[in-house]
Amino acid sequence: MDPPPLQVRGDVGAAIAQVIQVNGRFVYTDPTQLDPWKVSIGGNVAVGDIQFGDGSVNFNATGQTTFALNTDADVLGVASLNGSLNGWVEPAVNRFNIYGTVNGCLVDVLCADASAMVSSTGLGACINAGTLVVYEPVNARVGSFGGGSISFSTRRVEVPLKAGFGYRYGTDYVDLLGNSCDFGPYSATRSMRASESWARTGAPAPTVRIERGTRAVTMLIKGTSGAPKIALRGPDGTVIESSATAPGVRGKRFLIVENATNGTTSVLLQKPAAGNWELTALPTSTSQPASVSLSAAQAPPMFVGRTRRSGKSRVLVMAYAAPRGAQVQLIERGRGVDRVITEVSGVACRGRVPRTLNGQPVLCARVQFQPTKAPAGTKIGRQRKIEALVTVDDIPVGRTRVAKFKAK
Repeated sequence: MDPPPLQVRGDVGAAIAQVIQVNGRFVYTDPTQLDPWKVSIGGNVAVGDIQFGDGSVNFNATGQTTFALNTDADVLGVASLNGSLNGWVEPAVNRFNIYGTVNGCLVDVLCADASAMVSSTGLGACINAGTLVVYEPVNARVGSFGGGSISFSTRRVEVPLKAGFGYRYGTDYVDLLGNSCDFGPYSATRSMRASESWARTGAPAPTVRIERGTRAVTMLIKGTSGAPKIALRGPDGTVIESSATAPGVRGKRFLIVENATNGTTSVLLQKPAAGNWELTALPTSTSQPASVSLSAAQAPPMFVGRTRRSGKSRVLVMAYAAPRGAQVQLIERGRGVDRVITEVSGVACRGRVPRTLNGQPVLCARVQFQPTKAPAGTKIGRQRKIEALVTVDDIPVGRTRVAKFKAK
Protein backbone atom coordinates (compact mmCIF):
# COMPACT_ATOMS: atom_id res chain seq x y z
CA MET A 1 0.00 0.00 0.00
CA ASP A 2 1.18 3.51 -0.78
CA PRO A 3 1.64 5.80 2.25
CA PRO A 4 -0.79 8.74 2.55
CA PRO A 5 0.45 11.98 0.98
CA LEU A 6 2.56 14.28 3.15
CA GLN A 7 0.62 17.15 4.75
CA VAL A 8 1.97 20.32 6.39
CA ARG A 9 -0.34 22.45 8.57
CA GLY A 10 -0.11 25.89 10.15
CA ASP A 11 -1.92 29.14 11.00
CA VAL A 12 -2.42 31.93 8.48
CA GLY A 13 -4.20 35.19 7.74
CA ALA A 14 -4.59 35.95 4.04
CA ALA A 15 -6.10 38.51 1.68
CA ILE A 16 -7.16 37.05 -1.69
CA ALA A 17 -8.58 38.83 -4.77
CA GLN A 18 -8.60 42.10 -2.77
CA VAL A 19 -11.99 41.53 -1.09
CA ILE A 20 -11.60 38.02 0.44
CA GLN A 21 -10.16 37.90 3.96
CA VAL A 22 -9.37 34.48 5.49
CA ASN A 23 -8.14 34.03 9.06
CA GLY A 24 -7.41 30.52 10.27
CA ARG A 25 -5.30 27.68 8.92
CA PHE A 26 -3.35 26.41 5.93
CA VAL A 27 -2.72 22.82 4.81
CA TYR A 28 -0.21 21.74 2.13
CA THR A 29 -0.76 18.25 0.62
CA ASP A 30 1.82 16.43 -1.55
CA PRO A 31 0.73 15.12 -4.99
CA THR A 32 -0.53 11.58 -5.57
CA GLN A 33 -0.89 9.55 -8.76
CA LEU A 34 -4.36 10.95 -9.32
CA ASP A 35 -4.21 14.43 -7.78
CA PRO A 36 -1.70 17.29 -8.01
CA TRP A 37 -0.24 19.02 -4.94
CA LYS A 38 -2.59 21.47 -3.30
CA VAL A 39 -2.66 24.19 -0.67
CA SER A 40 -5.83 24.90 1.31
CA ILE A 41 -6.33 28.15 3.26
CA GLY A 42 -9.35 28.01 5.54
CA GLY A 43 -11.03 29.59 8.52
CA ASN A 44 -13.30 32.55 9.16
CA VAL A 45 -14.09 34.31 5.86
CA ALA A 46 -15.18 37.88 5.14
CA VAL A 47 -15.99 39.03 1.60
CA GLY A 48 -16.03 42.79 1.21
CA ASP A 49 -17.78 44.09 4.33
CA ILE A 50 -19.85 40.93 4.94
CA GLN A 51 -18.89 38.15 7.37
CA PHE A 52 -19.74 34.81 5.74
CA GLY A 53 -18.61 32.13 8.21
CA ASP A 54 -16.25 29.20 7.69
CA GLY A 55 -14.66 28.69 4.28
CA SER A 56 -11.59 27.64 2.34
CA VAL A 57 -9.61 28.65 -0.73
CA ASN A 58 -7.69 25.83 -2.46
CA PHE A 59 -4.75 26.16 -4.88
CA ASN A 60 -3.24 23.30 -6.91
CA ALA A 61 -0.70 22.52 -9.61
CA THR A 62 -3.25 22.80 -12.42
CA GLY A 63 -3.50 26.53 -11.77
CA GLN A 64 -7.07 26.14 -10.50
CA THR A 65 -8.13 28.05 -7.40
CA THR A 66 -11.41 26.97 -5.84
CA PHE A 67 -13.46 28.68 -3.15
CA ALA A 68 -15.97 27.05 -0.77
CA LEU A 69 -18.10 28.55 2.00
CA ASN A 70 -20.39 27.27 4.71
CA THR A 71 -22.14 30.55 5.14
CA ASP A 72 -24.36 32.11 7.77
CA ALA A 73 -24.27 35.68 6.49
CA ASP A 74 -26.33 38.69 7.52
CA VAL A 75 -26.64 41.44 4.89
CA LEU A 76 -27.24 44.77 6.63
CA GLY A 77 -30.01 43.29 8.76
CA VAL A 78 -32.54 42.92 5.92
CA ALA A 79 -31.40 39.72 4.20
CA SER A 80 -29.48 36.59 5.14
CA LEU A 81 -27.94 33.46 3.58
CA ASN A 82 -27.42 30.09 5.24
CA GLY A 83 -25.89 27.13 3.39
CA SER A 84 -22.99 25.98 1.23
CA LEU A 85 -21.48 27.81 -1.76
CA ASN A 86 -18.72 26.68 -4.14
CA GLY A 87 -16.90 28.23 -7.08
CA TRP A 88 -13.64 29.63 -8.39
CA VAL A 89 -11.11 32.40 -7.79
CA GLU A 90 -8.72 34.14 -10.20
CA PRO A 91 -6.34 35.95 -7.81
CA ALA A 92 -4.26 37.48 -10.62
CA VAL A 93 -7.21 39.56 -11.81
CA ASN A 94 -9.01 39.90 -8.43
CA ARG A 95 -12.08 38.04 -9.65
CA PHE A 96 -14.16 35.21 -8.20
CA ASN A 97 -17.63 33.69 -8.20
CA ILE A 98 -19.25 31.13 -5.89
CA TYR A 99 -22.79 29.82 -6.01
CA GLY A 100 -25.16 27.27 -4.58
CA THR A 101 -28.62 26.64 -3.16
CA VAL A 102 -29.04 28.07 0.33
CA ASN A 103 -31.78 29.14 2.71
CA GLY A 104 -32.37 32.81 1.93
CA CYS A 105 -34.39 35.20 4.08
CA LEU A 106 -35.77 38.70 3.57
CA VAL A 107 -36.28 40.67 6.81
CA ASP A 108 -36.08 37.38 8.77
CA VAL A 109 -39.75 36.52 8.19
CA LEU A 110 -39.79 35.44 4.52
CA CYS A 111 -37.47 32.46 4.04
CA ALA A 112 -37.13 29.89 1.26
CA ASP A 113 -34.60 27.88 -0.73
CA ALA A 114 -32.67 30.39 -2.81
CA SER A 115 -30.12 30.24 -5.62
CA ALA A 116 -27.29 32.45 -4.39
CA MET A 117 -24.22 33.90 -6.09
CA VAL A 118 -21.35 35.78 -4.48
CA SER A 119 -18.92 37.55 -6.81
CA SER A 120 -15.96 39.90 -6.56
CA THR A 121 -18.30 42.91 -6.92
CA GLY A 122 -21.47 41.94 -5.04
CA LEU A 123 -23.90 39.21 -4.13
CA GLY A 124 -27.45 38.23 -4.89
CA ALA A 125 -29.99 35.55 -3.96
CA CYS A 126 -33.20 34.60 -5.73
CA ILE A 127 -36.23 32.61 -4.56
CA ASN A 128 -39.08 31.20 -6.61
CA ALA A 129 -41.95 33.71 -6.62
CA GLY A 130 -44.21 32.26 -9.31
CA THR A 131 -43.74 31.35 -12.95
CA LEU A 132 -43.10 33.05 -16.29
CA VAL A 133 -43.84 31.82 -19.80
CA VAL A 134 -40.90 32.55 -22.10
CA TYR A 135 -39.31 31.36 -25.33
CA GLU A 136 -35.94 29.66 -25.02
CA PRO A 137 -33.43 28.98 -27.80
CA VAL A 138 -32.74 25.30 -28.61
CA ASN A 139 -31.14 23.11 -31.32
CA ALA A 140 -28.06 25.21 -32.04
CA ARG A 141 -26.67 24.56 -35.51
CA VAL A 142 -24.29 26.07 -38.04
CA GLY A 143 -25.75 29.24 -39.52
CA SER A 144 -26.06 30.27 -43.14
CA PHE A 145 -22.60 31.92 -43.02
CA GLY A 146 -20.76 28.69 -42.16
CA GLY A 147 -18.85 27.63 -39.03
CA GLY A 148 -18.53 31.13 -37.62
CA SER A 149 -22.29 31.70 -37.42
CA ILE A 150 -25.20 30.05 -35.64
CA SER A 151 -28.91 29.51 -35.99
CA PHE A 152 -31.42 28.00 -33.59
CA SER A 153 -35.06 27.16 -32.95
CA THR A 154 -37.21 28.37 -30.07
CA ARG A 155 -39.74 26.67 -27.86
CA ARG A 156 -42.31 27.99 -25.40
CA VAL A 157 -41.57 27.00 -21.79
CA GLU A 158 -42.68 27.90 -18.29
CA VAL A 159 -39.82 28.88 -15.99
CA PRO A 160 -39.69 29.99 -12.34
CA LEU A 161 -40.06 33.72 -11.67
CA LYS A 162 -37.10 34.67 -9.47
CA ALA A 163 -37.21 37.49 -6.92
CA GLY A 164 -34.80 38.32 -4.12
CA PHE A 165 -32.09 40.82 -3.28
CA GLY A 166 -28.82 42.26 -4.54
CA TYR A 167 -25.98 44.00 -2.71
CA ARG A 168 -22.80 45.75 -3.88
CA TYR A 169 -19.87 45.72 -1.46
CA GLY A 170 -19.21 49.03 0.24
CA THR A 171 -22.70 50.45 -0.19
CA ASP A 172 -25.09 51.15 2.68
CA TYR A 173 -28.26 49.66 1.20
CA VAL A 174 -29.69 46.43 -0.22
CA ASP A 175 -31.82 46.21 -3.36
CA LEU A 176 -34.94 44.19 -2.53
CA LEU A 177 -37.02 42.57 -5.30
CA GLY A 178 -36.22 45.09 -8.07
CA ASN A 179 -32.71 45.57 -9.53
CA SER A 180 -32.04 41.85 -8.97
CA CYS A 181 -32.94 38.36 -10.24
CA ASP A 182 -35.75 38.54 -12.86
CA PHE A 183 -36.58 42.23 -12.30
CA GLY A 184 -34.88 45.13 -14.03
CA PRO A 185 -34.01 48.62 -12.77
CA TYR A 186 -36.71 50.70 -11.12
CA SER A 187 -38.20 53.66 -12.97
CA ALA A 188 -40.33 56.42 -11.47
CA THR A 189 -44.02 56.25 -12.31
CA ARG A 190 -45.64 59.18 -14.10
CA SER A 191 -48.45 59.56 -11.54
CA MET A 192 -46.07 59.70 -8.58
CA ARG A 193 -43.69 62.22 -10.15
CA ALA A 194 -46.67 64.54 -10.39
CA SER A 195 -47.87 63.75 -6.86
CA GLU A 196 -44.73 63.44 -4.73
CA SER A 197 -45.97 66.13 -2.33
CA TRP A 198 -49.38 64.57 -1.71
CA ALA A 199 -48.46 63.42 1.80
CA ARG A 200 -47.55 66.99 2.82
CA THR A 201 -50.48 68.75 1.13
CA GLY A 202 -53.29 66.32 1.96
CA ALA A 203 -54.10 65.81 -1.72
CA PRO A 204 -55.95 62.62 -2.76
CA ALA A 205 -53.95 59.42 -2.39
CA PRO A 206 -51.86 58.64 -5.49
CA THR A 207 -52.45 55.77 -7.83
CA VAL A 208 -49.96 53.48 -9.54
CA ARG A 209 -50.94 52.29 -13.01
CA ILE A 210 -50.35 48.68 -14.01
CA GLU A 211 -50.45 48.06 -17.76
CA ARG A 212 -52.51 45.27 -19.32
CA GLY A 213 -50.56 42.04 -19.83
CA THR A 214 -48.13 42.66 -16.94
CA ARG A 215 -47.01 39.25 -15.67
CA ALA A 216 -45.38 40.50 -12.49
CA VAL A 217 -44.20 43.85 -11.17
CA THR A 218 -42.42 45.22 -8.13
CA MET A 219 -42.98 48.63 -6.55
CA LEU A 220 -40.38 50.58 -4.57
CA ILE A 221 -42.22 52.93 -2.20
CA LYS A 222 -40.07 55.62 -0.58
CA GLY A 223 -41.28 56.84 2.80
CA THR A 224 -41.17 60.32 4.32
CA SER A 225 -39.45 59.01 7.47
CA GLY A 226 -38.44 55.39 6.99
CA ALA A 227 -40.13 52.39 5.40
CA PRO A 228 -43.90 53.04 5.31
CA LYS A 229 -46.57 50.49 6.18
CA ILE A 230 -48.92 50.59 3.22
CA ALA A 231 -52.18 49.41 1.72
CA LEU A 232 -52.82 48.88 -2.00
CA ARG A 233 -56.29 48.63 -3.52
CA GLY A 234 -56.55 47.27 -7.05
CA PRO A 235 -59.14 48.13 -9.71
CA ASP A 236 -60.68 44.67 -9.20
CA GLY A 237 -61.18 45.27 -5.47
CA THR A 238 -58.06 43.36 -4.36
CA VAL A 239 -56.59 44.81 -1.15
CA ILE A 240 -53.13 43.97 0.21
CA GLU A 241 -51.59 45.44 3.35
CA SER A 242 -48.35 45.51 5.29
CA SER A 243 -48.23 43.58 8.54
CA ALA A 244 -48.98 45.86 11.49
CA THR A 245 -46.21 44.26 13.56
CA ALA A 246 -43.75 42.46 11.22
CA PRO A 247 -41.42 43.95 8.57
CA GLY A 248 -42.81 41.68 5.86
CA VAL A 249 -45.79 39.63 4.74
CA ARG A 250 -46.36 37.11 1.93
CA GLY A 251 -49.69 36.25 0.34
CA LYS A 252 -50.72 33.93 -2.46
CA ARG A 253 -49.85 36.44 -5.22
CA PHE A 254 -48.05 39.24 -3.41
CA LEU A 255 -45.06 39.98 -1.21
CA ILE A 256 -44.40 43.09 0.93
CA VAL A 257 -41.02 43.72 2.61
CA GLU A 258 -39.72 46.77 4.47
CA ASN A 259 -36.12 47.84 3.86
CA ALA A 260 -34.59 49.73 6.78
CA THR A 261 -31.36 50.35 4.83
CA ASN A 262 -32.96 52.95 2.55
CA GLY A 263 -36.34 53.72 4.11
CA THR A 264 -38.42 51.94 1.46
CA THR A 265 -41.12 49.32 1.23
CA SER A 266 -41.02 46.91 -1.70
CA VAL A 267 -44.09 45.16 -3.10
CA LEU A 268 -44.20 42.23 -5.55
CA LEU A 269 -47.48 41.64 -7.42
CA GLN A 270 -48.01 38.52 -9.55
CA LYS A 271 -50.57 38.68 -12.37
CA PRO A 272 -51.92 42.00 -11.09
CA ALA A 273 -55.18 43.46 -12.40
CA ALA A 274 -54.57 46.11 -15.06
CA GLY A 275 -55.48 49.67 -14.18
CA ASN A 276 -54.91 52.11 -11.32
CA TRP A 277 -53.91 50.80 -7.88
CA GLU A 278 -54.57 53.23 -5.01
CA LEU A 279 -51.75 53.57 -2.49
CA THR A 280 -52.27 54.70 1.11
CA ALA A 281 -50.46 54.42 4.44
CA LEU A 282 -51.87 52.29 7.23
CA PRO A 283 -53.23 54.38 10.11
CA THR A 284 -50.48 52.99 12.37
CA SER A 285 -47.65 53.92 9.99
CA THR A 286 -45.20 56.58 11.19
CA SER A 287 -44.06 57.19 7.59
CA GLN A 288 -46.09 58.25 4.56
CA PRO A 289 -45.46 57.13 0.94
CA ALA A 290 -43.59 59.93 -0.82
CA SER A 291 -42.72 58.40 -4.20
CA VAL A 292 -43.10 55.13 -6.09
CA SER A 293 -40.97 53.43 -8.73
CA LEU A 294 -41.81 50.32 -10.75
CA SER A 295 -39.77 47.38 -12.00
CA ALA A 296 -41.36 44.91 -14.43
CA ALA A 297 -40.48 41.23 -14.59
CA GLN A 298 -38.14 40.25 -17.40
CA ALA A 299 -37.14 36.92 -18.84
CA PRO A 300 -34.00 35.32 -17.40
CA PRO A 301 -30.87 35.30 -19.60
CA MET A 302 -31.07 32.71 -22.40
CA PHE A 303 -28.06 31.10 -24.12
CA VAL A 304 -27.52 28.55 -26.86
CA GLY A 305 -24.23 27.46 -28.42
CA ARG A 306 -22.07 24.72 -29.90
CA THR A 307 -18.35 24.02 -30.05
CA ARG A 308 -16.03 22.51 -32.64
CA ARG A 309 -12.34 21.66 -32.82
CA SER A 310 -9.90 23.99 -34.51
CA GLY A 311 -6.45 22.41 -34.32
CA LYS A 312 -5.55 22.18 -30.64
CA SER A 313 -8.17 24.81 -29.77
CA ARG A 314 -11.93 24.86 -29.45
CA VAL A 315 -14.26 27.36 -31.06
CA LEU A 316 -17.52 28.27 -29.36
CA VAL A 317 -20.24 29.94 -31.42
CA MET A 318 -23.21 31.14 -29.40
CA ALA A 319 -26.29 33.34 -29.38
CA TYR A 320 -27.86 34.85 -26.30
CA ALA A 321 -30.53 37.20 -25.00
CA ALA A 322 -29.87 39.05 -21.73
CA PRO A 323 -30.97 42.30 -20.09
CA ARG A 324 -29.57 45.44 -21.73
CA GLY A 325 -26.24 46.41 -20.20
CA ALA A 326 -25.56 42.90 -18.84
CA GLN A 327 -21.98 41.66 -18.54
CA VAL A 328 -21.27 38.04 -19.57
CA GLN A 329 -18.35 35.83 -18.54
CA LEU A 330 -17.79 32.35 -19.99
CA ILE A 331 -16.59 29.64 -17.61
CA GLU A 332 -15.06 26.23 -18.42
CA ARG A 333 -16.15 23.64 -15.87
CA GLY A 334 -15.43 19.94 -15.30
CA ARG A 335 -13.90 17.66 -12.68
CA GLY A 336 -10.88 19.59 -11.44
CA VAL A 337 -11.59 22.48 -13.86
CA ASP A 338 -13.31 25.75 -13.00
CA ARG A 339 -11.95 28.83 -14.74
CA VAL A 340 -13.00 31.94 -16.66
CA ILE A 341 -12.42 31.66 -20.40
CA THR A 342 -13.18 35.27 -21.28
CA GLU A 343 -15.64 38.11 -21.00
CA VAL A 344 -17.99 38.39 -23.97
CA SER A 345 -19.26 41.45 -25.80
CA GLY A 346 -21.81 40.14 -28.27
CA VAL A 347 -22.57 41.69 -31.65
CA ALA A 348 -25.55 41.60 -33.99
CA CYS A 349 -26.03 38.10 -35.36
CA ARG A 350 -25.61 37.22 -39.02
CA GLY A 351 -28.16 35.25 -40.95
CA ARG A 352 -31.72 34.32 -40.02
CA VAL A 353 -31.61 34.93 -36.30
CA PRO A 354 -34.39 36.85 -34.51
CA ARG A 355 -33.44 40.37 -33.45
CA THR A 356 -35.10 39.95 -30.04
CA LEU A 357 -36.18 37.13 -27.76
CA ASN A 358 -38.60 37.74 -24.88
CA GLY A 359 -38.18 41.47 -25.44
CA GLN A 360 -34.37 41.35 -25.08
CA PRO A 361 -31.84 41.89 -27.89
CA VAL A 362 -30.29 38.74 -29.36
CA LEU A 363 -26.50 38.92 -29.71
CA CYS A 364 -23.93 36.48 -31.09
CA ALA A 365 -20.30 35.75 -30.25
CA ARG A 366 -17.47 33.54 -31.50
CA VAL A 367 -14.79 32.57 -28.96
CA GLN A 368 -11.65 30.51 -29.61
CA PHE A 369 -9.98 29.05 -26.52
CA GLN A 370 -7.59 26.38 -25.30
CA PRO A 371 -9.27 23.76 -23.05
CA THR A 372 -7.54 23.29 -19.70
CA LYS A 373 -4.91 20.53 -19.71
CA ALA A 374 -3.78 18.49 -16.71
CA PRO A 375 -0.13 18.85 -15.58
CA ALA A 376 2.06 15.82 -16.26
CA GLY A 377 1.23 12.92 -13.98
CA THR A 378 -2.20 14.19 -12.94
CA LYS A 379 -5.74 13.63 -14.15
CA ILE A 380 -8.72 15.91 -14.58
CA GLY A 381 -12.10 15.24 -16.14
CA ARG A 382 -12.46 15.25 -19.94
CA GLN A 383 -16.17 16.03 -19.88
CA ARG A 384 -16.53 19.80 -19.86
CA LYS A 385 -19.31 22.33 -20.02
CA ILE A 386 -19.24 26.03 -20.77
CA GLU A 387 -21.38 28.19 -18.52
CA ALA A 388 -22.29 31.86 -18.77
CA LEU A 389 -22.24 34.05 -15.68
CA VAL A 390 -24.41 37.17 -16.09
CA THR A 391 -24.12 40.29 -13.94
CA VAL A 392 -26.06 43.56 -14.13
CA ASP A 393 -24.67 46.66 -12.38
CA ASP A 394 -22.14 44.45 -10.55
CA ILE A 395 -24.85 42.16 -9.10
CA PRO A 396 -24.82 38.52 -10.31
CA VAL A 397 -28.26 37.65 -11.74
CA GLY A 398 -27.86 34.35 -13.58
CA ARG A 399 -25.68 31.35 -14.44
CA THR A 400 -26.60 28.94 -17.22
CA ARG A 401 -25.05 26.29 -19.47
CA VAL A 402 -24.15 27.32 -23.00
CA ALA A 403 -22.54 24.19 -24.49
CA LYS A 404 -20.62 21.02 -23.63
CA PHE A 405 -17.62 19.21 -25.14
CA LYS A 406 -15.06 16.49 -24.45
CA ALA A 407 -11.46 17.62 -24.02
CA LYS A 408 -8.56 15.56 -25.36
